[in-house]
Amino acid sequence: MDSRVTDLAWGWGIDGRVDRHAAVYYRLNVDSRQVENGFIVHCRSINKDRFKLLIFDREGQSMYTEDSILRKDNKTLSYTSATFFFTIFDAYR
Repeated sequence: MDSRVTDLAWGWGIDGRVDRHAAVYYRLNVDSRQVENGFIVHCRSINKDRFKLLIFDREGQSMYTEDSILRKDNKTLSYTSATFFFTIFDAYR
């Protein structure tokens, strides 16, 4: 088990901080139930800092990359976020 990787549990959020020009790695094991039902991976920065969300396969090869974009929750709250949708049907953005 790599100590630089934090395992995630389904249905639970995690808070953390990443220094500038640094990276944090998380592992989420996907089984056939999640593949059959679909799932969402969502990341958000509360202080408008930009980040890149990367998904790797089990061999460590990059599969998906998403840059965060600025969003506004209401008139006063701004943040950046990136989301991956793994659905059982075709989705369009």
